[in-house]
Amino acid sequence: MERKKLYIIAGEDSGDLLGARLVAVLNSRSNFTYEIKGVGGKSMEAHGVVSLFPMQEIALMGVWEILPHLSRLVGRINQTVNDIRLFQPDILITIDSPGFNLAVVKKLGKTDYPKVHYVAPTVWAWKKWRVKKFKRYFDHLLALLPFEPIYFENVGLPCHFVGHPILESGADKGVHSRFRSRYDIKMNTKILLVLPGSRRGEIDRLLPIFMKSLSLIERQFVGKIVVVTTPTMQKVMADRLRPWAADIILIDDQQDKYDAMSAATLAIAASGTVALELAMAGTPSVIAYKISPLTYFLIRGLIKVKFVHLLNIMANQAIVPEYIQKKCKPEILADALIAFLTRKQSDQIEKLRPYLEQLRSPTGGEPSAGAADVIEKILK
Repeated sequence: MERKKLYIIAGEDSGDLLGARLVAVLNSRSNFTYEIKGVGGKSMEAHGVVSLFPMQEIALMGVWEILPHLSRLVGRINQTVNDIRLFQPDILITIDSPGFNLAVVKKLGKTDYPKVHYVAPTVWAWKKWRVKKFKRYFDHLLALLPFEPIYFENVGLPCHFVGHPILESGADKGVHSRFRSRYDIKMNTKILLVLPGSRRGEIDRLLPIFMKSLSLIERQFVGKIVVVTTPTMQKVMADRLRPWAADIILIDDQQDKYDAMSAATLAIAASGTVALELAMAGTPSVIAYKISPLTYFLIRGLIKVKFVHLLNIMANQAIVPEYIQKKCKPEILADALIAFLTRKQSDQIEKLRPYLEQLRSPTGGEPSAGAADVIEKILK
C-alpha cells in the first residue's frame, strides 16, 4: 500500500476526539498506510499520534484569556510551523481551534500539499467575513452541519457536510443503574449534574456561579450533586470545589459522564458540545455561559443569532432555557433549576429529537467515516 504522511492539529479536547476518531477510521482501511504527526491530546495519542507539545497549552479562548499567554502561544505557533516544514506531509488537517490553526497556516504560506480544516467556522452565527478568510488559507472544509456548505461553496471553497460527531459520541448509551451502583446512589435519589466546561477559563468563570446557585436551592433539592470534568482539568476542578460540600461526586471519565447523564434528573451546563450530549442522553437541562467583559464587548455586535444552543438555533426557539452573560447569575439560575425540579420536563427532549436527526451524515454512516472518505479522496 502507498504510504501517506498526515499532520493533524487539534487544540482542545473536542478536537482531540475528532482527530482520534478520524485516525482510527483511516488506519482501519486498506487504501493507504499512514505516518502521522501533529498536536493533540490523550485521545489522539491513544491512536499513536505523539503530540509535539501538551495540547492544553493552546486550549485558550477569548482576548482576555489569550493575552497573558501570548508570548508562549507565538512560540508554539512557530514550533508547529517548523515541525510541519520538516515533516513535509501529504496533507495538513487542522481541527477547530481557528485562532491557533489560522495562525499556523498563515505562517506556512503556500504549500504543495492540501490544507483541510475540520469543523467549518460558524459564519452563519457571527463574523461572516471569515468565509473569504478560510477560502484564502484552506483548500477544503469539513462541515458538521447540513446548512453550512453553501456559505463556503458560494466563494469557491469546497465544503463537505460529514455529519455531527455528537451522534457517535455514545452519549445516548449511558447506563443509569451502573452509575448509581458505582457511587452507591439509591434509585429514587435525585441527581443534579453540573458541567461547567472543559477550558480553565470556563471553569474559573462558571463553576463559582453554578455552585452558588446550587447552594441557594439546597433546601428544595435533596439529592446528589455530580460535577463533570475532563482528565486534563481534573486537578483544577478538584481544587476549585474544595470550598463546597465534601460529598460532591467529581468524575472525569467519559463513560462515567454518559452513565451520569442517563441517571440525572436535571443538568446545568456550559453552552457547547455538552449541551448536545445532554439532548442525546435525554437529560433535561438548562444552559448558561459567560465570557470576560472585554471579550463580550468586542464581539457582541458581531453575533447574528438569537440563541447559543445549536438545537435552539435550528428550531428558532428556546427549547432548552439559556442564561447568557448578564443572565448568568446564581439567583437567576437557582430559580430556573427550581422551576425544572418541580415540574416534568420530558417534553423538552421530545421537542429536540427532530433537530438531532438533521445532524446525521448524508450517507447514513458515522461522521468520522464521512470525514475519512473526504480525506482519502483528496489524497487520491
